[in-house]
Order: sequence, then C-alpha cells, then structure tokens
Amino acid sequence: MNSKDRVLRLAQLERELRALGDDQFTTLIAALPEEAVTWVANVARGAGTDETIDITALRGAMSRGRLKGVPERVAAVLTDGCLQDCIEALGDRADFPSEDDLRGVLAGLVDKHGVHPVRIMLASAVAGEAPASAAINRVLKTDPTLALPQPAQA
Repeated sequence: MNSKDRVLRLAQLERELRALGDDQFTTLIAALPEEAVTWVANVARGAGTDETIDITALRGAMSRGRLKGVPERVAAVLTDGCLQDCIEALGDRADFPSEDDLRGVLAGLVDKHGVHPVRIMLASAVAGEAPASAAINRVLKTDPTLALPQPAQA
C-alpha cells in the first residue's frame, strides 16, 4: 500500500476515535481485562490511581504515536472482544467475508458491543489492511448505522 492510501485508511480510524466521547472511551477501557487496562494506562502515561486513565493524555499519546501505529494498537485492544465475536459469527467466512456476510453479523455485534466499538473494529481492520478491507470500507461508507462520521471541516 502506498503512503497516501495508508494515511487515508488511518484517517478513518482516527476520525472514529475522535468521535468517541470521553465517557464512551472510559466505558470501553473499564470493560477491558486488567492487563489491557494497564497497557492503555502505560500508553496514556497519565494513569492515576484506581485504574483511572486520563483520556486527554491517551488521545495525545495516540496523536503523537500516529506514525508508530499507536492508534491502531489502542483500537485493537479496545475492540478485541468485539473482533473475537465477529470472527466467531462469521465462522468459515471470517478470513474473506463478503459485504453481505459482514452485514449479516454486524447488527448482532452492535447490539452486544455498541456502535462505536464496532466502527472502531471495522476501521481498525481497514487500517491494518485486512483482506476484506474493500467490503468493510463499503460498509463504513454506506451503512446507516455504521457509516463513519464525516471529516471535520476546516
């Protein structure tokens, strides 16, 4: 993939991560296993006591670590459970799902995990160059529930 395509794919993921409210970010983190919370806290470098994570510091760390893949790694940690459920629901079609295959399982994932984690999981798969990126991109652009937020206007 050329660098322009890489930047465009990463921009989709970053757009969804920015759209995630601080409370939603905190809720996702709170649902993680302890070792994952510790990892996110280390990324943020703003961890307080009682597993409190400074979301502003986490967002800053993702921004500064953009070229090192920090947003993708944070997204993968935040949505690992959602991804595992997606893989299980797709079964034998998990490696190369069609757009119809994806649409067939996404409503159940949204019901279980919520819209934002599913969007983040999908955008993360595209940023990571998943084989199904073309089908996922179509979902992220056209699905009434899962379409990514529009880019902010300057």
